[in-house]
Amino acid sequence: MKYGLMSYRRSRNFGDQIQSLAAKQFLPSVDEFLDRDFLTENNSVEEIKLIMNGWFMAEPQNWPPPSNIKPLLISFHVTHDYGANDKMFSNKAIAFYKKNGPVGCRDYYTLDLFRSKGIDSYYSGCLTLTLQNKYTSLPRTDNVYIMDVLYKVGGRSHDWLGKFKRNWIIKKIIPKNILNSAIHLVQDVPKNSSETQKFEIAEETLKKYATAKLVITSRIHCALPCVALNTPVIFIDGGLEKATDTTRLKGIVEYFNSYSTDAIASQYRGFISSIFSKNKFNNPLKIDWDNPPQNPQTHLEVVENLKKTCLDFLQNN
Repeated sequence: MKYGLMSYRRSRNFGDQIQSLAAKQFLPSVDEFLDRDFLTENNSVEEIKLIMNGWFMAEPQNWPPPSNIKPLLISFHVTHDYGANDKMFSNKAIAFYKKNGPVGCRDYYTLDLFRSKGIDSYYSGCLTLTLQNKYTSLPRTDNVYIMDVLYKVGGRSHDWLGKFKRNWIIKKIIPKNILNSAIHLVQDVPKNSSETQKFEIAEETLKKYATAKLVITSRIHCALPCVALNTPVIFIDGGLEKATDTTRLKGIVEYFNSYSTDAIASQYRGFISSIFSKNKFNNPLKIDWDNPPQNPQTHLEVVENLKKTCLDFLQNN
């Protein structure tokens, strides 16, 4: 029996590699990399076990995987994008789920979707909550990291008003001393990065999270690893109103301290008018920045169940 690990040549978001690193910690070896979006390219006759966790998928016409892949369907999310929530439920795909179920769903949207198709499924939570091992043995530092806060607000290069709004809000909700002293990160790899480079960047970023004093982010796969690594994390919820974002959050945000920028809107009437207002913000998110809150511990039972499911899958023929 061989053991596979998912790779992602289409993606520049190394949150995908972080999810694969969560799966890798359970594997006795990695014999082959299998591209999540092109699993049908695998034409080997040899059986290969594959932990299939994460976001599915940008090429839903390439689904289901070939029969030599023996999957553990866990921490599974089906996106609204690319028509995946329709294309991934063909008759052939439903037969695949029923053969290899039950399906562990990362969020409640995906769970409801599978149950609506009559597929045996359950809520599993996200496998990145299990990230520990070598990362948690690293010494702590005083570093504060800001990772892609409000990245969905004015994310496009030509959206100058959106970017202005994002930067304006960030300056209002995060104190100046933290903004100036923090290390700013983005969850995208440089263009033309190799798969090896993507995994290296993901690995190094996890080490930063593990040693941080505080992480501030709007990225799910920054926040969840921080919870796993017992690093205080503040999740800023803003710009995540599209279906592709909201469907991912239910069953995710319960595990970290989340603050919505709606708090700003409730204090002030309208973005443009508030620019010219003489009123000053008074910590609209009500965060004790000098002593940030510890993460909730509501994930611990989920973590134990995830570990057991993965280990049982690998031990059974």
